[in-house]
Amino acid sequence: MADTRDSKSLVAHAACGFKSRPRHQVKLNLSYGGIKVRKLGLALLAVAVMAGASFAAQGSQFVNVRASAGITGDLNISGQGQSLDESTRVGFSVAGEYLFGIHEMFSIGAGIEYVFPTKLDDHDSRISYLPIYFTVKANPIATRPEVFFQANIGWVASANFTNTSGSQTGGLYWAIGAGYEFAENWLAGIMYSSYATRAGGADFTFTRVGINVGHRFRI
Repeated sequence: MADTRDSKSLVAHAACGFKSRPRHQVKLNLSYGGIKVRKLGLALLAVAVMAGASFAAQGSQFVNVRASAGITGDLNISGQGQSLDESTRVGFSVAGEYLFGIHEMFSIGAGIEYVFPTKLDDHDSRISYLPIYFTVKANPIATRPEVFFQANIGWVASANFTNTSGSQTGGLYWAIGAGYEFAENWLAGIMYSSYATRAGGADFTFTRVGINVGHRFRI
């Protein structure tokens, strides 16, 4: 059962480090598996690169550069039989993606994002993330080809939570969203993202909904 009576106390415990109970340890092993997650991410990126070499001559290639504002954000911290949720202030991020067309309606590629330090509402701490990911983009509506859907999966290569001691272990990153491509290669969209890490014996899962605008550069 979630215990939210003293969020600052649990954050402090996470900062100092505390032992997870066996059921939490199973969750950590399955969710993060440090090396396993990195191997999965590297494999996905390797597939994207090899596929890009194969399809480059057949389809279009482009780079997307986006800026995003998180309209909602939530940080869940769990460990030692406790769980709390902390909302966050408005946060910002930037991302760059390389995509290539494999079909007139589908593109695949790879990307990197930086989530600028975002302050928690009820605690004097900030969180930031740097995920690297594989991405799939689809324009499935023939009558409205400017509408697109996108999904990302990868791992958190770097993370920082200012109230924890020691290093953070990166975990799974994923995101889903939709958007609209305007004339002159401008685009806008909305995306739901999840970033998982571990520090001080606790699980950290940050989720956010962000509105983004960007520009597409054909290469």
